[in-house]
Amino acid sequence: MRIHIRKMMRLKRDEDLPESHFEGAPLLADQPVRFVWLKTPKQSAHNAAMKRRVVNDIKANHSAYKQVPEKDFNKKTLDSVFDQVFTTLRQKHKAQSDATTATRLKRKENHKALRARRLQRKKAKLGNRVDARNKLDAFAQPVFESALHQDCMSSEESDGEYVENGDRVQALQTRGPSWRSARLLRYYGVLDAHDRVEKSVKPKRGAARVRREGPPKDGLFLPPKGVARWMVSRRWLQEIETTRPDLVEVLRGLIVDVAEPESEIAHVMLGSEESEDETADGPPPPDVYAHVTDTSYSLQNALQPV
Repeated sequence: MRIHIRKMMRLKRDEDLPESHFEGAPLLADQPVRFVWLKTPKQSAHNAAMKRRVVNDIKANHSAYKQVPEKDFNKKTLDSVFDQVFTTLRQKHKAQSDATTATRLKRKENHKALRARRLQRKKAKLGNRVDARNKLDAFAQPVFESALHQDCMSSEESDGEYVENGDRVQALQTRGPSWRSARLLRYYGVLDAHDRVEKSVKPKRGAARVRREGPPKDGLFLPPKGVARWMVSRRWLQEIETTRPDLVEVLRGLIVDVAEPESEIAHVMLGSEESEDETADGPPPPDVYAHVTDTSYSLQNALQPV
């Protein structure tokens, strides 16, 4: 929709938006689309006419957008998308002449792009772990599949650049939610190790990314519904019972007890739940998940939709 509106406004790539049209001034059908930027389509008869012109034109030329499903060219969807795009265009027009607004809009766009990059990394990590689990018979039970949930994954935040062996390396700091048990982190560590071994024999493309374990995420994050009890730290549960007793009942609805026994090899690889010293009175668990990987995800990320 944004592309089509700019095309109908006859704007070149990266060209600023034109000045506001005067309400009531004539605009012929063969002239470029123009808007009254101070008003919405509901407030301006001219903007409403331009909206109809754009929506009708994109419907008539929908074959030019083969990547968009046919069902998305209905009037209700196009009207909604137009309103969203028009709101963004109004903000951009205001930013062209207002330095403060421009700075705020740029900061908002940068933050949105940063969140999108972190979400993409989290999805790629989840996909790698799902693939690794499918190749390990020790974790075939459904309970191990339930641990592969996006809300269980740690976020990856930029931690600067380093020079290693003459190459500039982007370092990422992983920060996960504090509710995850040491046993769950060990499970992820096994999957990541298997993934690294497989990728180590494949040709790399682009600069490598070093991943370093950081502190848990700031703030309170609850586990997703359906996590097994062994995935949740007992120390964290005891702290919640003490500091946030109002959440105890909520957690009972999120955490489930698993009756199905694990395979013997999984038990050996992850250790016993009872062996984990995760009580509030005991020392903190060891750093079972710290890792550094030289795997490059440049090609993989390049192929992901934006």
